Order: sequence, then C-alpha cells, then structure tokens
Amino acid sequence: MKCLYLVVLSSLFAACSSGWSDEEKKAYLDACNGVKGVEEYCDCTLEKVMIEAPDPKDADKVDINKVAASCLDKIKY
Repeated sequence: MKCLYLVVLSSLFAACSSGWSDEEKKAYLDACNGVKGVEEYCDCTLEKVMIEAPDPKDADKVDINKVAASCLDKIKY
C-alpha cells in the first residue's frame, strides 16, 4: 500500500510547478484513505511528505517507508 502512494504522487505531480495545491493534497489523501481508521495516518504522511518535498514533483524522492513508519501510531485499529 505504501508503494501505491509513491506511484500516485509521482504520476500526479510530474508536470506540476512548485507548491502543493489543494487538488494535489486531496488526490494524495484520496489515494491514502482507502481503509477505515487511517485518516490521521494519511494526514500525518502527507504533512511529512510536503515537508520533505515542498515541490510535489519531487515527492518520488521521499523515503516513503521512513515517512510511513513515523506515522504508524496514528492508525486506529
């Protein structure tokens, strides 16, 4: 599932200019929020990805496994 976010991000943002638009943030969250109880996790990962890649076209350079691991405590079981 983590790889899906990276694929979605890199394909959605390849042609974008700098900065994350509301549409890009929504696309990320829509791709992430496929399972109940992960909303806070998805918000956490988006925030960290945006910090590490202020330009969405660079999102594919983010270590998504590290980001995901740092947000695991946000998942509600």
